[in-house]
Amino acid sequence: MTTPDFVDLMFNERVAGLADPVVRQAIGIAIDRSAVVAGALDVRGGVAETGPFSRGLSWVGSPGLGAVSPAVAAQMLQRDGWVRGPYGALQKGSTQLAFTLKVPAIDPLPVVAHEVATQLVAAGIQVSVETVAPATFLNGSLATADFQLAMNTWSPPPDPDVSAFWRSNALPPQGYNVSGGPVDPFLDSGLDMLAQAPNRTLRAEAAARVAALISQDAPATFLYTPQISLVFRAPTPVAPMPSIGDESARYDDIASWQLR
Repeated sequence: MTTPDFVDLMFNERVAGLADPVVRQAIGIAIDRSAVVAGALDVRGGVAETGPFSRGLSWVGSPGLGAVSPAVAAQMLQRDGWVRGPYGALQKGSTQLAFTLKVPAIDPLPVVAHEVATQLVAAGIQVSVETVAPATFLNGSLATADFQLAMNTWSPPPDPDVSAFWRSNALPPQGYNVSGGPVDPFLDSGLDMLAQAPNRTLRAEAAARVAALISQDAPATFLYTPQISLVFRAPTPVAPMPSIGDESARYDDIASWQLR
């Protein structure tokens, strides 16, 4: 069952180095999401993701994963003026591409965070992982901008409206836009259209526009959509299980189930 959730690596654009969009974009190119799903997630289940919408929302459409290349990411950074420093990380002047990644101590996020940190070394970016108590992560780290990089699982409703995460005025505690980036009126307009469009075709078009603008701004790098597994006592129901939704959604149509 592919959930409407998504896991992303968030950037604090107030931090030196991460204020550079080339750095943020290079990080996205350097991470092999498929390797994260196959390795760090193991049997937990997930679908590699590069866009702001859950892969469970198949009608929205999702950008392809694209080529993963730490070498290309490193070349982008070098063209942007970042050079190899004495301690291995790329640097520009006194700013080094060495960051702390905060992650709530909720399995499997710390394992995923360490996998991402390992992958980024090849692009000249050093990341140390710091686990945080789940109860204090949102209000103590994200809402107060007390982070450089952060990783979390988000659980929106099964709907492609992601205004609460990326609209310019969706700041804590009203929303979850914690990047600190500049106002983007084009992105705000696209998010409004996505939320208000009266039919699926227009919403899909708005979703594509939003995905492109978020990719350009790069306030975060999207990693994967979690999956959950369902186990039944025999005989199993004839009616198919819903492809998306929270755990209770699998019982929405239980009245129509029939025994085999």
